Amino acid sequence: MTQFRNAPCTAALAALVALSAPAHAQAAALPYTAAKPAPATYAPDLVQVRAQGAAPAVPGATSAFSTANTDRILRRIEAGREFCAGIAQREYVIDCLAAQFERVARALPGPDYRQVGQIIGTAAADLRRLAEANAAPDLPRGRVRIGGTTSPRALTPVRRDGLARLNRQASGILQEAETQLLRAAEGSARRQVHYQRIAAAIGSTKVLLRSV
Repeated sequence: MTQFRNAPCTAALAALVALSAPAHAQAAALPYTAAKPAPATYAPDLVQVRAQGAAPAVPGATSAFSTANTDRILRRIEAGREFCAGIAQREYVIDCLAAQFERVARALPGPDYRQVGQIIGTAAADLRRLAEANAAPDLPRGRVRIGGTTSPRALTPVRRDGLARLNRQASGILQEAETQLLRAAEGSARRQVHYQRIAAAIGSTKVLLRSV
């Protein structure tokens, strides 16, 4: 079971989410299909969801382009995707992806991966602004815990009545990041294979925005 607790300054009610999920699973290889969570019910002070499976933390990487370094980056992206997939209340997913991509961008080695960090960091900032500009007035902002993993920061849920539209906008942000990574790889055989793999991993997270 995972727990979501209100931030201390939040006066809003939280929710109790009942979700029957498959047994614990490791982070999936691409391509990925997210399970559709069950409807939520509500109670004060706690939101509970069951994880689809949270991947372990990934150790830091050194700076040069290498298969090993790119694999570590992909595992970070996949671990973030799995974490966000485990939240049954889909209103939190946009900002969950933002927080996970913030973490990925901060951990990227440089200078070879610097442009990757800039592109992912921009996508994370855009997703966060989207969530904050469309925050749900009736849901709490707070941190999410799934198993032994907690979200890097408090997450802002978006409005239920705008969820489909906001998910389309968020998907567009991810598509733009994927396109920029592919363009950045052009003209450099050394960069190309690494950037293409990272772009595909970013693109794979869009499935969470269609699973509503």
